[in-house]
Amino acid sequence: MNTGLQQIKNIIFDLGDVIIDLSIPGTLNRLAERSEKTSDQVKSLYWSSQTFHDYEKGLLTNAAFFQGANDLLGTDMSFEEFSEIWNSMLIRIPEERLHLLDRLSRTFRLFLLSNTNDIHLRRFTEMMEVVSPGRPLEYYFEKTYYSHRMGMRKPNEDIFSFVLNENGLLAHETLFLDDNHDNIKGASMVGIQTKLIENPAVLFELFK
Repeated sequence: MNTGLQQIKNIIFDLGDVIIDLSIPGTLNRLAERSEKTSDQVKSLYWSSQTFHDYEKGLLTNAAFFQGANDLLGTDMSFEEFSEIWNSMLIRIPEERLHLLDRLSRTFRLFLLSNTNDIHLRRFTEMMEVVSPGRPLEYYFEKTYYSHRMGMRKPNEDIFSFVLNENGLLAHETLFLDDNHDNIKGASMVGIQTKLIENPAVLFELFK
């Protein structure tokens, strides 16, 4: 175990590109093709639109989000077509990462904190049933937190404080793992120890 983890008792994991492999560019490219916009235009809409942020906070229904996406992109996609494209960014859940979680749970209190949404939650629940039958994501963590069920999203400090307070965690004894620089900064602002997971090798090197 990494000697720098000696004071750590709790680990909060991000989901996308930490546990689940993602391809956000792949989905954005498909939306660009469908909308006849450039990939850069769709990327700009994706990151800057209040529609996407509100959906991740659970402030929009699936139907309202789908309609909002069509309006933004100037498309007439059906809900089924949009959901398939939207979910195509969820690539796979490597079994070795689940084995790592299983091992770490014997030493640390593990939590999951993800900016996500209802459409994706339904999809990665299905994916888990394939790779880990009878063991959903909830099996591997003491508690799972999804932004759309909390009305909050990373990198805002309130979401990190909520997880700490609800579980009686001390920030300096807690490690947060995420692939996003802004999210790492948000966790650091409340005193949580952090590690940027730039690729899966970093995750396994940390806990070898």
